[in-house]
Amino acid sequence: MPKGIKGFQKGHKINLGKHYSPETEFKVGENTKENNHNWKGCKYIDSTGYVRIRTKTGNRYLLEHRVVWEKHFGKLKEGYIVHHLNGDKKDNCIENLIAVLRKEHSFMTITDPFKKRIKELEKMIKDLKKIIKEEKKNECNNKNCE
Repeated sequence: MPKGIKGFQKGHKINLGKHYSPETEFKVGENTKENNHNWKGCKYIDSTGYVRIRTKTGNRYLLEHRVVWEKHFGKLKEGYIVHHLNGDKKDNCIENLIAVLRKEHSFMTITDPFKKRIKELEKMIKDLKKIIKEEKKNECNNKNCE
């Protein structure tokens, strides 16, 4: 046997590009994305809690709420971001999304929890005023006030 690669003899040709069995050869698109057993879907939740979706054109993942907004209203203007009205980062229905200036968004995210608490306190004050009014009325009836 000649020196060199074992198993090959001088003058041996390698069968490059030759297909032996059409049933077993790889077919384009056959084992990609949804057809692959390792495919986890085209959506995932990133470390910040936002839903990201895979684009059709490549391997990039985009924020789902931005894609939904831009599908309905067109490309976002510079300096604007999409805000979730109910605060749920996974709720990307168009009714829950609003475009706001980045500066306003910072203010909104800071003040929103306080606004909710203020509404709760206002309701409690209203209820307490009702109770006080009723007690005064009852007290007056007990004393036969006119």
